[in-house]
Amino acid sequence: MKRMFLILLLLVTLGFFSNCYATDGDIYNDTHNRVTSTGAIVPASETVTCSAANPGVGVASLAVKTTFVVTDATGASADVITLADGVAGQEKIIILKTDGETTGLKVTPASYASSDVLLEDAGDGVTFVFDGTNWALVSNNGGTIE
Repeated sequence: MKRMFLILLLLVTLGFFSNCYATDGDIYNDTHNRVTSTGAIVPASETVTCSAANPGVGVASLAVKTTFVVTDATGASADVITLADGVAGQEKIIILKTDGETTGLKVTPASYASSDVLLEDAGDGVTFVFDGTNWALVSNNGGTIE
């Protein structure tokens, strides 16, 4: 009970409950982050399906921390997920959820030292942090830096 009180106090202090609502025992704020009934804080996520083109294209939202990507099975070129510049300190996780494309998924941040990162298998993923000017790759699970 004391632990739950401290978690709620922390969330109130951080402004988590501004514009919040409750559903199914969990509490959500206006950006859809949530605190579960067990006290776990879960950042919002999205699933993006690349367009049916060659290459298929998708856009990762900056409004959520994690983007799960589903690639299409059209054409011989790798699908592309783009990432616009964020704000200093912002973290972004991109995970290839479903790999329908035979040549993979290219993660292409707007400002990044390399050209992109190629994810080829479901479960591959990357984590970036924006430094105010560029995205820095801080974690890579299965990707190839190109």
